[in-house]
Amino acid sequence: MLDEAASRRTAIPAPDHALSLKFMAPIGEMNAEWLDGLTQIGCEITSFAADRIREDTAAGQALLHCRSPAQVWQIQAQYLLRALDQYAARTGKLVAMNRDMAARMHDRLKG
Repeated sequence: MLDEAASRRTAIPAPDHALSLKFMAPIGEMNAEWLDGLTQIGCEITSFAADRIREDTAAGQALLHCRSPAQVWQIQAQYLLRALDQYAARTGKLVAMNRDMAARMHDRLKG
């Protein structure tokens, strides 16, 4: 029995490393595109967070100087509308960045 099992093990062909590298190279390049894309997206998110913190601080400062409820309402309404516009714009930008990254990764795989 041991001889039969040993002969089956030796019958398995050795892996073709050149062929493996041929198929793995595009995946490595795709990973580079993915990491680059994630870095760009991370920078965009960080930039957006910093922008929003500046907006929050400015709105807080403006609220401290209000002299009437009408002024408070106006500042809050402006703040909300601006925030919604900014969130919508950045979401669209992030979607486009993700789409572009996916397209570059796809191109690398087709390569």
